[in-house]
Amino acid sequence: MLTTDDLLHAVKRSEDARSHVTSVFMNSSLEITLAYWNRLLENSKSICLLLDNDFINEAMVIHRLSIEHFSVIVGLVEGKTSLGDLKNKDLTDLPRQALEVQRGDEKNLSLTPENRKILKDFLSDMDATPAQASGTSVYNLLGSCGLDSVYVNYRLYSIRAAHATLLSGISSGDISEKIQLITDAISLLDLTNAFANKYENKIKQ
Repeated sequence: MLTTDDLLHAVKRSEDARSHVTSVFMNSSLEITLAYWNRLLENSKSICLLLDNDFINEAMVIHRLSIEHFSVIVGLVEGKTSLGDLKNKDLTDLPRQALEVQRGDEKNLSLTPENRKILKDFLSDMDATPAQASGTSVYNLLGSCGLDSVYVNYRLYSIRAAHATLLSGISSGDISEKIQLITDAISLLDLTNAFANKYENKIKQ
């Protein structure tokens, strides 16, 4: 039966793999990949801490975030997205969120006058120079890399723990779900190592 010790061993393997390819990714357009890889490793360690204290649902939420970080890593190394795409995604998402904040403030004043002006100026700037939608999403990135099964897991973890569904409200998880989560987390790290190794071999040819 898998335990969190097995996941910690997988973390160590992935840390070694990251260290091995750091020189390949540094000072290139893929340098940002190393930051996402760090997040993935930190998430995995957090999952261990949560599971060791029987916070199974909470560990599932972190793993869902790990899948998002993983999708960016493989998307970058496989050439399915770029730093520019990621920036554009933020620049298209932020104005929508900012507009919701503005609408909420109009209904029930909650911002300071200074913050209200900053928000208004930000939205004006975004309207003047709107970012092009990049099409970057977990679904698109994983699908384009042949990882549809990982996306299915992403949706399952969303339903199971990441949203306020009836299931997430009434179930705190059991041993079988704990073992499955450890299995999935290990697989994610091993896949990251494999895609990074594939990229390293490709550029050395």
